[in-house]
Amino acid sequence: MKKITLWAFFALINISLCYSQSKPLATNSLTIGILQGGGGLVGFDFEQLITDRIGLSFGVGVISYGVSAHYHIKPGIESSSVALNYWHQGISDSHVQSIIGPSYVFKFGKLFSAQIGFGAIVEKGQLFEEAYRDFESEPNTVLLYSFGVFF
Repeated sequence: MKKITLWAFFALINISLCYSQSKPLATNSLTIGILQGGGGLVGFDFEQLITDRIGLSFGVGVISYGVSAHYHIKPGIESSSVALNYWHQGISDSHVQSIIGPSYVFKFGKLFSAQIGFGAIVEKGQLFEEAYRDFESEPNTVLLYSFGVFF
């Protein structure tokens, strides 16, 4: 009887240890969407957490790229964040502008992402004047926004 009781006791401890272990939180995410990857027409951003609230991301889009530093409001990659961004729009002869600025990245549920912010134009490319020819004056700041699906 003692052997059965002892065996049952150890079996219950093993089962409880197996079920009590929590699933580890994700430390990286991939966002695919419109104006992702430095403001490209279509692109992706990959973010990696370096602490439970601070993450670094890089992205590539259709003729653009960007990098960002994120501070997440709640611990974890799936929470909304405040980001400081660098967007480089256009490459080589198609370079329009380079932008630095803050944004707020909204995470809706566990699937959708949206970003809105503003940025200062820090470099003007060869196509800058052509891109803004319909404006009365050249802008110093621009609106940053994007929409996507994250995994």
